[in-house]
Amino acid sequence: MLLLLSAAPAAAQTTNAAVAAPAPPATPRQALKLGLFSSETIGLSYERQLAPRTSLQASLGGWFNGYDGGRGFVYDSAYFYPVPLQRYRARRQRLALTVQLRRYLQPTKPALAGWYVGAGAQLLGQWTRYRFDDGHTERNHYHEQNLQLRFGRQCQLGPRFTFDVGLGPELVVGTEPRYVYNANTGFYALGSERYFYARPAFGMALQAGYRF
Repeated sequence: MLLLLSAAPAAAQTTNAAVAAPAPPATPRQALKLGLFSSETIGLSYERQLAPRTSLQASLGGWFNGYDGGRGFVYDSAYFYPVPLQRYRARRQRLALTVQLRRYLQPTKPALAGWYVGAGAQLLGQWTRYRFDDGHTERNHYHEQNLQLRFGRQCQLGPRFTFDVGLGPELVVGTEPRYVYNANTGFYALGSERYFYARPAFGMALQAGYRF
C-alpha cells in the first residue's frame, strides 16, 4: 500500500509533463516571395504545396519606366548623324500574371526546397503613352501570352527563409498595333489593324521568400 502511494505522485508528474509538452512546429507548406519572376516584371509570388513533391505558384507584378525618343529621322549633312523630326517622352507600364506548376526533384528535401522543374503560362499587358514636343499625345498598348519552362533551385536560408532562382526558355505570342505610313505628314502612325507575332525568348526569376 505504501509503495502504491509513493508511486502516485511520480505518475501524476509524468502525466502533467506529457500534457504540458509543446506540440511540434507545423511543417511549412506555403511560401510568400518578392522579386523578379519574369523579364522586366517585379512583384509578389505565392507558392503552395499540393503533394509531397508538387506545388503551384501564382505571381502578380508590374514594371514602370520612361524614356526619350523620336521618329521621322533625317541625317545631319554636317555631322552625319540622325536627327528626329519629332521628339517625345514615353512612359511605359506593364502588368503580368503568371501561374506555374512545379515538380521538386529531391524527395528527401523539406517542402518547397531543392531543385525543381516548372511549367507555366503568363498573361501580360503593356501600355505606353507618347507625349510629343508639339503637345499632342499618342497611346499604344499590346497584350501577349507566354508559355514558360523553368529549371531552378529554391535554397533554404535558415528554417523559414528561402531564395528562389529559375531559368528557362519561353514562347511569346501576342498582338500589336501596326504602324501605317501617312503621306500627308511623312510619318508612320498607329493604325487600327493589329498583327500577330510569335517568338522564342529566355526568362529568369530571382525571388526572396518566407515559408510558413
